[in-house]
Amino acid sequence: MERAVLYEELRGLDETRHRFISLASHELRTPAAAVYGAAATLRGRARDLAPEVAEELQKTLYEQSARLAGLIPRSAGSSVPGSGLGLAIARSYALAHGGDLIYDSVSPSGARFEPVLPQPEAAKPTSRIARR
Repeated sequence: MERAVLYEELRGLDETRHRFISLASHELRTPAAAVYGAAATLRGRARDLAPEVAEELQKTLYEQSARLAGLIPRSAGSSVPGSGLGLAIARSYALAHGGDLIYDSVSPSGARFEPVLPQPEAAKPTSRIARR
């Protein structure tokens, strides 16, 4: 019985992980495709474009590049230790189980992240169990 419950929980976690990765991938691909399309058009046809079209493409390049710049440090592209997708995945996992990811600053420079999950009903101590 316990194995079946664990199996179902793992299946649910795997599904949550899959949805998260799909969403993160989409969030990165969308502006990347816009940047690529605008840059390719400007590079290949800049002389043939009306000035307002070229200006609109440059605006798209700037806006979507800024969007990517905002996404990348929060994902796998960051060179700062501990700031990759792992934290987002850990928080998603904790939230999916009714908990959260707690941040604690560690001196002189650093951080500690701790997932806090509610105890299952069966694991909660009862009044009949003596505490030390």
